Amino acid sequence: MKSVCVIVIFIIGTNFCYGQLGDICQTPTQQSGVCISLMQCDPLFSLLKKRPISSATADLLRRSQCGFVGTIPKVCCPTGVAPSTTTSSPVSNTNEQGAAIESSLLPGTDVCGTGTQNRIYGGETADLDEFPWMVLVEYERPNGNRGFYCGGVLINSRYILTAAHCLKGKDLPKSWKIVSVRLGEYNTDTEEDCIEGVTAKKQCAPPAVNVAVEEAIAHESYDPFDINQYNDIALLRLIRDVQYSDYV
Repeated sequence: MKSVCVIVIFIIGTNFCYGQLGDICQTPTQQSGVCISLMQCDPLFSLLKKRPISSATADLLRRSQCGFVGTIPKVCCPTGVAPSTTTSSPVSNTNEQGAAIESSLLPGTDVCGTGTQNRIYGGETADLDEFPWMVLVEYERPNGNRGFYCGGVLINSRYILTAAHCLKGKDLPKSWKIVSVRLGEYNTDTEEDCIEGVTAKKQCAPPAVNVAVEEAIAHESYDPFDINQYNDIALLRLIRDVQYSDYV
């Protein structure tokens, strides 16, 4: 499993002048520029992604900085460079007739994380549909007994994001096998999940959904014996797509 993560640390001089997003500025090469997010400035962001980073490149990036957007540095990008935008890359699938269709790998904001009522926060009991993306990971032991010993989150209709130590942690018995995930579960101690509504009317969730796991993929660089537990991330591919609802 490949993943790309860019962490940027700039060494800032004491006489550095910060600019507002979109301000006119002057680049280190005395060109006219505009102060925008580093990731929107293709010429400088391309330099950052090249490895190893030379001292000249590091110096240019440092002298180009003009502030921050949250935790992302802003840079003085040469005028005439169209700001790039970051979007989900569409993937090509086929329908039943074999015609190509376009779809996003991740669900949109109209589906993911939406709510139908007020939520409960601050350490109180969660609402039935407060965290519909949460899942339980089920294992099977050599004697046939099953149990839930890890969790994860649904990131699209076919994949679960979980921790690599749930697949090959140093304390995880090698004889245990991930067999399925459970979605829409609220309380494993009850057959039916219900809570009292704000008007004292009982609110019940539909039965939880169990889906078999087709493939478990741990990050290729994860080391279960690494004290820092770097790359502790994994994906579970389900045997079928799941149907989104208020509880899943």
